[in-house]
Amino acid sequence: MASTYTTNQGLEKPATGDRSGTWGTMTNTNMDMLDRAISGVGALSLTGTTTTLTTSDGSASDGNYKVLILGGSPSGTNTITLSPNDADKLYFVVNASGESVIFSQGSGANVTIANGAADIIYADGAGAGAAVSSYLANDFVFKTGDGVILNLQTSDTTVTASSVLGRLNFTAPNEGSGTDAILLAASIAAISEGTFAANNNATKLSFMTGASEAASEKMSLSSGGNLTLPTDGVVIATGADSDVLLTHVADTGLTMSVTGNNVAQLSVTTDKGTAAVGPVFNLTRYSASPAASDGGGIIQFLMENDNDQLWTAAQIYSVAVDVADGTEDGKLVINTMKAGTSTTALTISDTGIQVPDGGTIGSASDTDAIAIRSDGNIGIGAAASDTKQVYVYDNTTTDQLLSLYQANAGNGQAGIYLTHEGTGTGIYGQVNLGTGSAVYGYHNSSGSVGIGTRGYSVSGYGGYFATGSATYGGLIGFSEDGSEYAILGYQNTYGVWTTSLTATGTKSFQIPHGLREGYDLVHSSIEGPLVDLIYRGSVDLVEGRAEISIDTKFGFTPGTFEWLTKNPQTFTSNETGWDAVKSSFSGDTITIECQNTSSTDTISWMVVAERDDPNIRATSKTDSNGNLIVECPSDVPPPPLPPED
Repeated sequence: MASTYTTNQGLEKPATGDRSGTWGTMTNTNMDMLDRAISGVGALSLTGTTTTLTTSDGSASDGNYKVLILGGSPSGTNTITLSPNDADKLYFVVNASGESVIFSQGSGANVTIANGAADIIYADGAGAGAAVSSYLANDFVFKTGDGVILNLQTSDTTVTASSVLGRLNFTAPNEGSGTDAILLAASIAAISEGTFAANNNATKLSFMTGASEAASEKMSLSSGGNLTLPTDGVVIATGADSDVLLTHVADTGLTMSVTGNNVAQLSVTTDKGTAAVGPVFNLTRYSASPAASDGGGIIQFLMENDNDQLWTAAQIYSVAVDVADGTEDGKLVINTMKAGTSTTALTISDTGIQVPDGGTIGSASDTDAIAIRSDGNIGIGAAASDTKQVYVYDNTTTDQLLSLYQANAGNGQAGIYLTHEGTGTGIYGQVNLGTGSAVYGYHNSSGSVGIGTRGYSVSGYGGYFATGSATYGGLIGFSEDGSEYAILGYQNTYGVWTTSLTATGTKSFQIPHGLREGYDLVHSSIEGPLVDLIYRGSVDLVEGRAEISIDTKFGFTPGTFEWLTKNPQTFTSNETGWDAVKSSFSGDTITIECQNTSSTDTISWMVVAERDDPNIRATSKTDSNGNLIVECPSDVPPPPLPPED
């Protein structure tokens, strides 16, 4: 009986009793055919435009190979016909022939593999109507328990700049339109940024797309994390409706816009639970040769006129005034458009606020309430003629209406100088409820009048007021250190002579804070032969110990206690237990320790310290060390008033 052959690979199957003496040869041939079918790689050299790939019965042929490497020099697209047409075949194909290759088996579907591409194809062996299909044309699902890894690797032993480590290409080679339609449509590639070394594998990801071209790079992500969009005019659209657009303007910058009638908004926010600085918006200019008058960042407000032209309604920009290291100065300028010309409306610098000559400051109803004329004169509530009155109004219950202060102690000029040429009132005061002083005067040195319609100079006193009333006091007044008069009262007499109603520095005090600019320090102090301050409280011990910072406990600026005091003493008592406690003091901190190192008792504590600030040392009631002068000569009453004219 004759041998038969397998349908797909043509392996010989001898009949019973057949092949006597030739079994070895037949078996070896079958083994070679199986070896090719399982993992064999065959190089197929193509010529012309047609090739037949045959699988022969009983002999090893090119059709047996599992992997086909296509080479040669075809004269155009080469069609490879699989024979016989009734054999099922599965091939891994790499096309390196320089031309596209078509695989066919019968009148059914074919598969085209572009030059440089690879594919997995199978033939259904359906005879005359046999078809060839691509496995890679179908969707693939890879699933593993710990995630799928797809490795794209290069076999280069030396990787240099621009070497491709791996690439994913997207094409439509069967698109009937041809030309651009079958070119590379998109690609994602890993490309080296330099020569690889033991300490360098810098690589970028290149994202390529095509329009009417082979795909080219439209975006890249560098090894340093830099995202580059290399196309002029590129647009980044965000939102479900792509309604917020960020557009590149070549050689100029970026434009943010929104579609429709929505309002364009750019917000910079931060969420901090501490006193940290809020959002920061930096406009930075670098220069190799910085100089005064260099312009900094500009914020512009552009609008359209009635001729559809853009115009700059306003600008805010910075200017360098001094660029020397350590003495840098700058200014901020606000420009507005006036009659078609950009005009400086306001300048802010270290010297203050400057408006242009003839500029004004006002409100919506009175645009020139404060006029700064070209000659430097200022009119308040007046136009250029300065005919309006100056009007000051305040309706609060806590603020002073008007406060004027002459800071130079050596200045002998008047604090307020008023000349009236007519018969009207120079200064007029009225308190409607009768609970305050209509006119209040204070002079910080001797020999001058405080304030009044009839006043006299009395050496040593801040000022007094003569009144025709026998009932009401004329003036509240003080000497320089606050130790002389509290109230000056009846006609031609002194109402109250006192040295105890107020004594700055030895009773309750409010003094400039030496460590916190713009703040006063307020205390209420005791009476006694020392200018003592008392700080007290209670604390629960933790493992027999506690520490209390006076600055922290009473909300002081750090360092205030040490600046304010000297000679601190501590006192403690155990309020809830019998264990002994002791205390010590260092800096601004009292440390309490218990004999029982596990104690949690509640301890009352007190710190007594003397004032040692500049104010207490400067007052006439203390010596040069700030200690209270407890015995001093009695105050002498002032002389009587001069007779009236």
